[in-house]
Amino acid sequence: MDKMSRENARKIEFYGSTLEQCVEALLKYQRRGESVVVSFNGHDLYSSDVTMDGAYQEVLGSTKEEFDRKQEEWRKEYKEKQAREEAKAKAQIPSWLERGSNLIYPERAEEWKKCVEARASDLYHGLDLNAAIEIMEMLENGATLDEAKEVLDGQDHSGASYGMVRNIIFSFSKKGPEFWEHTAMGEISPQNRAILEEKKKENAELEALHLSKDTVDVEEDKFAEQKARATELHEYMGNIDNCVKVLSQYRERGENVYVEFNGHKIYSCDVTLDSAYKEITGMTKEESDRKRAEWLEKYEREQREEEEKAQAKIPEWISRGDSIIYPERTEEWKKCVEARASDLYHGLDLNAAIEIMEMLENGATLDEAKEVLDGQDHSGASYGMVRNIIFSFSKQGPEFFEYTAMGDISPEGQQIIEQKKMENRKFEELHGVDSTKKVSEERKQEEMEILSGVKEKGKLTQMIQNIQEKLNGFRKQKSMTKQVGDGKKSNELDEI
Repeated sequence: MDKMSRENARKIEFYGSTLEQCVEALLKYQRRGESVVVSFNGHDLYSSDVTMDGAYQEVLGSTKEEFDRKQEEWRKEYKEKQAREEAKAKAQIPSWLERGSNLIYPERAEEWKKCVEARASDLYHGLDLNAAIEIMEMLENGATLDEAKEVLDGQDHSGASYGMVRNIIFSFSKKGPEFWEHTAMGEISPQNRAILEEKKKENAELEALHLSKDTVDVEEDKFAEQKARATELHEYMGNIDNCVKVLSQYRERGENVYVEFNGHKIYSCDVTLDSAYKEITGMTKEESDRKRAEWLEKYEREQREEEEKAQAKIPEWISRGDSIIYPERTEEWKKCVEARASDLYHGLDLNAAIEIMEMLENGATLDEAKEVLDGQDHSGASYGMVRNIIFSFSKQGPEFFEYTAMGDISPEGQQIIEQKKMENRKFEELHGVDSTKKVSEERKQEEMEILSGVKEKGKLTQMIQNIQEKLNGFRKQKSMTKQVGDGKKSNELDEI
């Protein structure tokens, strides 16, 4: 039986990412004259007769050139589709801003605007905003936490979008921390518990700034008739001051209008700064400004303290990451660390991601790494952020992201994963790095032989030369008979 045949192929496991990488590994075995077989996506590929186009035809039904061309066409179509979706989302920004302004504390208007603009431009193009606003409106209108959770669970989210929706609600809804707590999976860590309690305290302080109008005696409204005939104005106001300014302009033009602001109707016919503030917050503008300034001072002081702690850890986070990522990503990693140190979590997600990246680099299985991720007690948002950091920087990032996905991955998402795998493979080839470390001993030996075959051959050649030199010395000292025997031994060694 021919040594290089399918019949005597030895089955081995392939730990790479792409078909191209698989074929290249098989070609290394082919050049060494070793017959092995690998299962790739349900297809058996043999080193005895593998070719790049043959493997692509077998697995994908096209040559590699055809496949690469289709990939490029897909990428072009994908970018065009994303551009169209982003344009649609940006057109909805005013609507999202207005809907949100009726549900949040006015102190968060600017933060809400930034959030809406950011979500309109990301992967989901505002779908998570729609989902979050739907639930925020339910909570504002008296729905129970169970009812709101039932709606969230029925919105058919991926793990990442599920977490993002919870995070938006947590950050802006008046019942955000309670809803986040109610929808948590598993026990909540002491760190997240502290964040929750801080958010609840913040909401309570803001609620105190906006006492219900029902607690204030109201004189008879002499503008009742005009208000009954007022036309609703659908315009995003942003804050109370701007609302008063816009309504005053309408009054000066003789137009009788009103707007809905945080559940309160404000009319152009009698609007003043103090009346608007009293209606919405239960305080005059001066009282509201003073309390808001006190709250902001306290909040900003606490945020500065947390950020200072995180900023002090930046060199450590950069150093730990640099030791486990491809050097081409050093600058990107530095930017990521600096950004995460300044955001809501102040680097807690970085700590979690680095812990898992170090595990994967040191040979942990995907299952072991997932177990650690699940045990870190993340919110949906931080869970998604940690997965995204690992996806972007770890050498096994796309495999881990794929392994920890909840539910099916969309075709678009799968393509992004495959592109990342291809990028990692190119870096791996460039640096001669094997990123899959925890494999069987047999596989380790095989890969070591393949990757270091040239080096081993050089050592063997040098060994033979040393033996030959010694034999030549023996020839000078021994008899002709002995020399012949040594010559046979030398010839045998030459055949190795």
